[in-house]
This record gives sequence, structure tokens and C-alpha cells, in this order.
Amino acid sequence: MFIAKKKILIVNVDDLGLDIGSGEAFLELQKYGSVNSGSVMVPCPWFSQIVELYRTNPHLSIGIHLTLTSEWQQYRWRPLTTNKKSSGLIDDDGFFWENRKLLRENLNLRSAEIELNAQIRTALNAGIQITHIDCHMGVGIIPELVNIYLKLGMKYNLPILLPRNIEKTLKLYKIEESWLPYYKKIISNLEKKHYRLVDNFQITPCFNSDKAIKGYEELLTSLNQGSTFLSLHANKKGAIKDIDPIKYYVRVDEYNIFKEYFNHDWMQKHNIITMNLKDFWNLDFNSSRK
Repeated sequence: MFIAKKKILIVNVDDLGLDIGSGEAFLELQKYGSVNSGSVMVPCPWFSQIVELYRTNPHLSIGIHLTLTSEWQQYRWRPLTTNKKSSGLIDDDGFFWENRKLLRENLNLRSAEIELNAQIRTALNAGIQITHIDCHMGVGIIPELVNIYLKLGMKYNLPILLPRNIEKTLKLYKIEESWLPYYKKIISNLEKKHYRLVDNFQITPCFNSDKAIKGYEELLTSLNQGSTFLSLHANKKGAIKDIDPIKYYVRVDEYNIFKEYFNHDWMQKHNIITMNLKDFWNLDFNSSRK
């Protein structure tokens, strides 16, 4: 059977660099074959930890989690390129805006492009051979920035996370339904250029702890035929409890559950083909067989 007719899953750990536990969880899950890649937030305090992890484990697939928001009340980060309010990137305290709404209301496109490019360049200059580009809280997918997002992917010849089935993602990121034709045109133009996109995008579902194992099993076993990018936020118990005292358990549960249950052997048993986004991008669907 052609691989194009099977279930392809890209399991990615977002928010690397957020704290020490995110990097440690990613490294362990990668060793178990539970995840295929991770995405680093360059402006975050623990970016240097991810650089060191990569230097000692150069086989790791690490992408850039483009960042223009900083959502936690007492743990925040700033742009790499500016401290000026006129940039439209920062609030009165000099930090990134806390959500997409404020970002969109204050956005300066030129400043945003400079900042996003700097985040990519910083990772490359640190020695990380980036395998893909995605974005924190969907900032690259908002209508004002999606063309810059695409431009950066093409500039660096890297796959970006933009799902073909875009409707669910627009709802997730609260992008007005009136923009849907705009996105469909973008996707159509990319397909005409043979730019490969994943079919579906799924983010951490935030199950309650007592329902998490069953919830993830149902999610994974009900995957649609085609390709899905699963965005996890796995983290080891520790600092994350101080950063997010209300919902920290969701990230810790993901780490424990994917380490213990949903590893490479489980995926194979359930006929799910796993790979990172760059390998998916380079896959020859016409000749590959599994």
C-alpha cells in the first residue's frame, strides 16, 4: 500500500526553552521514540539549554517555535530585536503581548518580520540545524502575518506548519471566519507549487488526569488517513508548576503518558507511521511503500 494512503503522525513537543523541564522531557521522549521533534522558543530563558542538548545530541529534530506572545502573568519574555514601544511588539512593561488579540491590535509588520527572522538566525548561529518552522499560540498563522510566515519558510527552505484542513485551526486561534477564503487561496497556491502541507493539526487536548490515557488513546486510534501534526506540551514536574499552577498537570501528564504508553512500539502496533516534519516534507509519496 502506498504510504500516502496510511496514517502519518508527526509528534512534536512545543515550548522548548520555556523551562528546564521542557527540554528534559523532550530528550527522554525522543529516546523512547514517543516524539519525533521539538520546537524551541528562542526568546525564552532556557533557550541555551536546548542549544546544549542539540550539541550533545545532534540527531535531534528541532524546529523554531516562532514567538511574539508571552502569556504567563509572572514569567515573561521580550523580543530579541527591540525595546521600543513603537515596534508594536511589546506592552508597557517591555514584554511581548500576552495574547494574539493584543498583538493584532498593535502589530507593526516590519518589526514583526525582523524579530521572527532574528529568532531563526539566532538558532542557526547557535549551531542548531533547524528542521521546520511553527509558531507559538498560532502567531504565524494570523492573517496579518501568514505571508511573512510563508516567506520565512521559503527563505530558509524549511517546511512550515500550516494544515491543509485549515478550518479547525482558524477556530482554535479565534481567527474570524470571514478570512477562510483568504486561507483557502493561500493553500491552493501552495499546492499548485507542490509545497507539501500536513493535512491536519491537533494540539494538546487538556484532558483531566483521570481521563488522559483513555483520551489520548481515542485521539490516536481515531486519526484520519493522511498526515497529522500533533503538538504536545510535555514537561517534567518542577518549575512548570510555578509557571502554570492551575494547568501544569496537563503537561506533566503528557510527559508521563507518552513515555509509558504511546511510544514507538505502540505506534507501530496501531499502524501509525511516525516521522518529523522535514522527513514528511521530503517523502516521495509516489514510490515509498511501507
